Amino acid sequence: MLRLETDRLILRPFAPTDFDAVHAYGSDPEVTRYTSFGPNTEEETRGFLETCVDGMALAAATSPETHVETGSLDWAIVLRDGDSLIGGCGLRGGLPGSGELETGYVLNRGYWRRGFGREAVEALRDFAFGPLAARRVFARIFPANAGSIALIESLGFVREGVRRRDFFVRGAWEDAAVYAQLADDPR
Repeated sequence: MLRLETDRLILRPFAPTDFDAVHAYGSDPEVTRYTSFGPNTEEETRGFLETCVDGMALAAATSPETHVETGSLDWAIVLRDGDSLIGGCGLRGGLPGSGELETGYVLNRGYWRRGFGREAVEALRDFAFGPLAARRVFARIFPANAGSIALIESLGFVREGVRRRDFFVRGAWEDAAVYAQLADDPR
């Protein structure tokens, strides 16, 4: 099973029983303000969970390295104390053979500004550069999302520029600031 652990978090595959917690953050307009999805309907949340469960099952049956190159690995972010699901995070492949992976995260707003997002992204980055042997890890962030920009910069990611009209979400094209870290960058 693809499970990652930090001091305060367990990153584990999503399960169908996670619906209530996932829908709580995925349907929240404030949480999804700077995401490429949402606010989600119940049907969209069920579809997301199904995709995540199937993707991780396929990755476990084949290999995470092979699967992430053309698909994604998505984890539930769960508190070690109390086992509460507080968000989700993942890695998504770029072009096959490129050695680059995109990372992202989302948290229930009741858990913002406590370092949980940083802890989750740091674990994903280390997994990407370690077992997955990535060459480059990058994040696309809405330029107005100061919190996520501060988080990613605190991990040593470098701003590479802005991709104009990169996300089509909620009926409009949105820009994305691109931040990246290379495997041989200092951490």
